[in-house]
Amino acid sequence: MKQKFREQGLDSLMEHEILELLLYYAIPRKNTNVIAHRLIDEFGSLSQVFDTPPEILKGFGLSESTTSFLKLIPQVCSYYYQQKTASVNKRYVTDEEIGKRLLTFFLGATEERVVAMYLNSSSNEIISGIVSKGSVGASEIYIRKLIEYAIQYHASGLVIAHNHPSGVLIPSEADIRATVQIQKALAAIHVKLYDHFIFSESGYISMANDEPTAEMFML
Repeated sequence: MKQKFREQGLDSLMEHEILELLLYYAIPRKNTNVIAHRLIDEFGSLSQVFDTPPEILKGFGLSESTTSFLKLIPQVCSYYYQQKTASVNKRYVTDEEIGKRLLTFFLGATEERVVAMYLNSSSNEIISGIVSKGSVGASEIYIRKLIEYAIQYHASGLVIAHNHPSGVLIPSEADIRATVQIQKALAAIHVKLYDHFIFSESGYISMANDEPTAEMFML
């Protein structure tokens, strides 16, 4: 399997073979074909295996070391893409460009996250990163961080984003309330909120360009 990967790349492998190959490195000197088949059959896809809680994976006979290895993979992928897409002082012109950049912070995420992209007076990215992990409804917790970082990096504006692990791409009442709170808090320090993106496994929406919420960003 390793030789096949070296000679032909990952595209030459079936889904269960990719997992089988990965498990070779976590469970050396053991045939991992059977457990790879079993996990794919049980959870439906490789990504679902990665997203399954460790305590459930342990029920299939995997050790703590092996479950940690599997949980590490999507987080390493996320970190890799964050670095690949990062560009000092880059200006993002379209929603697609911003969405592609912010998406990197949600790869492999099973919990709700809040991400912020800080912009200078020319609307170029200063820095982006995860501000909070947890419910976006707990806005008082992370608004303080948004303000602190805006002051620290001398930002003139920012774009925020969070994910809906449920998969529903519709701004909730809590999302709208939090957006209004953030706008007011930023306005007090003369920083503009340009947009609020919502991500799920099926894609994303921009609240600044979504008809029901677009007016919030026209001030």
